Amino acid sequence: MLAYQIKKICKLRGIANPHSFLVQIGISSTVAQKFLNDDTYTLRVRHIEALCLNLNCTPNDLFYYKPSANRNLRNTIPLDALIRKEDEIDIVNQLRSLDINQMKAVSQWIDKLKENQE
Repeated sequence: MLAYQIKKICKLRGIANPHSFLVQIGISSTVAQKFLNDDTYTLRVRHIEALCLNLNCTPNDLFYYKPSANRNLRNTIPLDALIRKEDEIDIVNQLRSLDINQMKAVSQWIDKLKENQE
């Protein structure tokens, strides 16, 4: 099954109200609610673009793939790249628990990470 992980990405980005965020970037309230409840199978290309631009991610980041129980896992397929571990990352709370010196170290590490991407 291929599904969205928009709510999870919003949480990672520290977005406190994902519904309001989705509406602000041009997604209707009804569609936003469906995305957040995994209650839709339609995602427009303009929605994908808006999500990627505003969440700083790729289309692959928006989805996860959970193979059906009867799938032969010995034969890999490209969708396997979208299989996600269920590990919950709560970066916002992790950062809140750090003292000032630790926050400075994290900031320096992020700066180095950005330099390596250029």
